[in-house]
Amino acid sequence: VVPDLTGQNATVANAKLIGLGLNVRLRGSSASMSGTGSSVTAQSVAAGTLVARGTVITLTFGDEADYIPND
Repeated sequence: VVPDLTGQNATVANAKLIGLGLNVRLRGSSASMSGTGSSVTAQSVAAGTLVARGTVITLTFGDEADYIPND
């Protein structure tokens, strides 16, 4: 099951997906993906979706200012 990764940084999001046996594709500027102020702003598969091991999940990164929480 795909977790909700919005708001997570690249290191945490990548580790969560790899731990679930999923593959990761990163999108966004290299500065956004490598900085501590970057976070996942979108993911290609919705949280809660059941997918097969090895599925590629594309994560889009932006600065914290780009992230608007769902609460």
